[in-house]
Amino acid sequence: MSRIQPLRHLYASAISDITSSGNDWQHYLHFAASIYKYSFEGSITEIEKFAEAVRGH
Repeated sequence: MSRIQPLRHLYASAISDITSSGNDWQHYLHFAASIYKYSFEGSITEIEKFAEAVRGH
C-alpha cells in the first residue's frame, strides 16, 4: 500500500498540469506517443518529468 500513495500524488499533480490548457494537453499527447514502449513505472516517471517541464521547473 505504501507504493500506491506516491503514485496517486504523482498522478494528481501530473493530471492537473497536463490538463490545465488545450495546448498543454496537445503537448502531452505528442509526448505520450513517444513513450508508449516504456514500462508502467517508467512511463509515470517520464510523465512527471514532462509535467515539471510544463510547470517551468
